[in-house]
Amino acid sequence: MTAKPIMATPESSPQTGITNIEIIRSEPSAIVQVQGLDEDCVIAADAIREILATAKSSTPQTAAPAEPVVVRIGGAWIRGELDLDTITQVAGGLYLTGCKLDQPVTLRDGALNWLVLEQCVLPGIGADRATVGTLTITDSLITGENPGGAIRLTGTRVTGDLRLDGIRVDNPVGPAVQATGLAAGAGVSMEAVDARGTGPAGVICLTEATVSGDLTLRGARLIAGSGPAFNAPDMTVKGAARLDRGFTATGAGAPGAVCLAGASIAGELSLRGASLANGSGPALAADLITVRSGIAVDQDFRAIGSGDLATIRLAEATVGGDLVLDGATLANRTGPALAADLITVTGSVSMNGSAWDGTLFSATGAAGRGTVQLSRARISGQLSLSGAVLTNGSGPALVADRATVRGDALLDGGFTATGGGEQRAAVSLAGATIGRGLTCSGQAASQKPDAPGLDLGQATVGSLVLSASFAAAPAGGTPLNVDGLTYTELPVLLSGNPPVQVPQDRQAREWISCLRHSAAYSAGAYRALAAAFQRCGDSEAARRILAAQRDDARARGTRGGRKARRSALAMVPPAPAAAGLRGPVRTPAEQA
Repeated sequence: MTAKPIMATPESSPQTGITNIEIIRSEPSAIVQVQGLDEDCVIAADAIREILATAKSSTPQTAAPAEPVVVRIGGAWIRGELDLDTITQVAGGLYLTGCKLDQPVTLRDGALNWLVLEQCVLPGIGADRATVGTLTITDSLITGENPGGAIRLTGTRVTGDLRLDGIRVDNPVGPAVQATGLAAGAGVSMEAVDARGTGPAGVICLTEATVSGDLTLRGARLIAGSGPAFNAPDMTVKGAARLDRGFTATGAGAPGAVCLAGASIAGELSLRGASLANGSGPALAADLITVRSGIAVDQDFRAIGSGDLATIRLAEATVGGDLVLDGATLANRTGPALAADLITVTGSVSMNGSAWDGTLFSATGAAGRGTVQLSRARISGQLSLSGAVLTNGSGPALVADRATVRGDALLDGGFTATGGGEQRAAVSLAGATIGRGLTCSGQAASQKPDAPGLDLGQATVGSLVLSASFAAAPAGGTPLNVDGLTYTELPVLLSGNPPVQVPQDRQAREWISCLRHSAAYSAGAYRALAAAFQRCGDSEAARRILAAQRDDARARGTRGGRKARRSALAMVPPAPAAAGLRGPVRTPAEQA
């Protein structure tokens, strides 16, 4: 049957010079009704192009700008190819509401002030290199088979907002949304998108895109048959990026279910309450990302990854505010849970229990390099793992060797770390610098009897609070490595559950017991402890500690401690000369 021509009376506005044409064939109220539009609602696609393109040219290179016209069509079955390529309507546009289209809409190398599709059904949209004032596709169903993408916005320039809210996109042979190099002059919103795609570009691809406002994917659900679910390496967002409030992404492969490697975000990056999964790679890959206003990965955030690349990757990232993972759950059966070596955080790093719903931070890994990796991290605020539960069946639970923390480091409030499978400590802070206080009042243990629970070799701390349960060793094991540890205040030992401070008249005796059961004899550890008591005026305790040092040396058959255990620090290559925030440890008066 031949498509019906458009029969409508144009209305011109003398104020704007824009001609408005409105055609209403029907008024469907749901997608299922749009899918059922019949022959009575047919409009020829060629007729729509005829209205929008007044120039009669055989080639795009010689086409002249069209007269400004706005076309509004509702409840129509648009039959044929709606080819708007190279059309220029800098003041006009096209509104389709409740329409069904046989073939994709194309606007390649064209220009429209508005392109709006609401509650439409179509096989795809191609607007590569187009310029659009406002591009809106909402509550629509887009199903097609295009290896290049069901929605193609490669190199597209949107001077206003781009909205793709509430749409469902299915593409079994390529991306759902391919928007490499997109330039959005305002915000990009993809709230409640339900998208499925496949391939290395990802379900939604924003590689090297620029978003001048906020990027929002709240409540979106992305499923990749292969490749990433959300792929945005080297993207620039000048506002906030919100992948939260029910956002879910399932991907496959090394690039990650969500890839933000090298991205730059001026506002906050929020993944609060998100759920990410990847059975063959990272759940979140954000190496070298720069976020100027903090990262929130909390409020029941869940991520499952696989392999040596880690579930969450933040290696060499730069975070301008806080990094918050309170109440998050990270899991990886074959690799690390969090890899954040060389990260720089100008605020604090928090992996506490969630104040939102009481959920504990939990990280489970299986890697010799550690479940949570913060080696050479630079943190201007505090590092807090209050109540965190870290587990590793084949390596350390926490590795923060040579990390620099200007504030406090808190492993308290029920903190539990279980390591195994290697000789390294369950918790390793070898060579770390803690500007204020280090509190270890939870517990750490290695499943390897001869591996320490806690390695503080060559570390520098302002003050030290250590729980006897944290220092406890498995049967036949060794709890501590404190060779080369230095501190500026008298260390405090806790005992009991919950831990409370050991009475002052028993502090020296209990510390001597800890040092006798340390990973290896260390003359320096005894001397540092004796010096701390001497500075506090307790000369008798200092003499007892030095006597205990001599007894321990004879008992272990050492000469001046030369047989001291090799700490994890010896396994870490030296840091670059300019890497770090390391400075002199402040005195208690300066801290106050």
